[in-house]
Amino acid sequence: MSRRTYPSFNPTPPGRKPITPQATPTTPLVTPPDDKARRRRTTTIIIIVIVAILALILIGVAVWYFFLRNRRTTTTTGGTTTGNAAGLPCVTNSNCQTGLICNTQNKCATPGNAGATCATTSQCATGLTCTSGVCTAPSTTCTMDTDCTGGRFCISGVCKGNIGASCGSTNDCLTPFICTGSVCSENPCSTAATCPNPGTDECTSNICNVGTGQSCKTSDQCSAFTNCSGGVCKRLAGVVCSNGTECTSGTCGNIACPNTCACSSSADCYNGVPCNAGVCQQPLNGFCGCPSECPAGSACVNGTCQGTIGSICAVDSNCVSPYKCDFGICNYITGCIPNNCPNPSTQDCNGGICELKLHELCFESAQCSPIGGALCIGNACLGTSGHSCTDNSDCVSNTCIASVCT
Repeated sequence: MSRRTYPSFNPTPPGRKPITPQATPTTPLVTPPDDKARRRRTTTIIIIVIVAILALILIGVAVWYFFLRNRRTTTTTGGTTTGNAAGLPCVTNSNCQTGLICNTQNKCATPGNAGATCATTSQCATGLTCTSGVCTAPSTTCTMDTDCTGGRFCISGVCKGNIGASCGSTNDCLTPFICTGSVCSENPCSTAATCPNPGTDECTSNICNVGTGQSCKTSDQCSAFTNCSGGVCKRLAGVVCSNGTECTSGTCGNIACPNTCACSSSADCYNGVPCNAGVCQQPLNGFCGCPSECPAGSACVNGTCQGTIGSICAVDSNCVSPYKCDFGICNYITGCIPNNCPNPSTQDCNGGICELKLHELCFESAQCSPIGGALCIGNACLGTSGHSCTDNSDCVSNTCIASVCT
């Protein structure tokens, strides 16, 4: 029996090209996008850190070169002093080593001797002053004030320095100043007994001053409430006095020096306040030499502008006695009982209101008696008719009969 043959299988249909098997493509390894960004950031940070370090190094080198390189350390008997040495640049004396000054060429140098150029006295050697751009030795002998220079005055044929003048000893300074650090300075005190002239000097705010009525060359020698007038320390207007020789005006009112002040510019006024219509315009609680210097509604009391009744205030000390600062206004002290006012030695309680006693310094009658019975006459409280008295001087009428003013 014969075998049967079968035609071979051809998957390609007639008329078509045979299909050639294609190789499976290989997928390349790809770094995730997040990983790439992270690497870029890390690289950037590293670069920034390196640049910053290099910048700090450069800055450090620059500082060393321009600053530390110019500093010197000098060993002295007292220890070590830092500062720029002679010949190195400076702006002020504090940039230089101890004993050196910053000269007109902005270089550290030894203080100028007589004849050296200068801009200020601090650039000259101790005892010299900068006069017309030249370090000059002040004259020590004189016949008049114009013979002396550098803030000095002629005293008994010898030039003596005011505050701020250079000195070698206290003997070079006006009394009662002392020589401190080669400069004439204020003389501290605890009592007048510790001042150079205990019998005549005054100790005011722990500073020695020439006493009232004593000779002077400048108001710096006198106390806060006095001026050097005619070569004598005299009290300003509004300051309590006992006779006219104590006042700049030459007369003493009933109890205080009268107003005789005037100005032509702010330079004539204490603290440089404005000069208006020939009068210094001091603020409330500011220093005053005359009542007219104080704001309207205030008075000059012992050299200070203080408010009268109704004046604006901040504290009790802004108001004249016996008022207090009540909600920003100077007003009466009410609700008192006898001997219970703030200052019993100068104030009385009358009808529940504190008032000044007779003969106390006043600037308006309301201080003497809010409810009547006393007036402010010549800056002193005096009793009117019916007021109790012990002497004729207690009364406006100057008559006291049976302990009552008539």
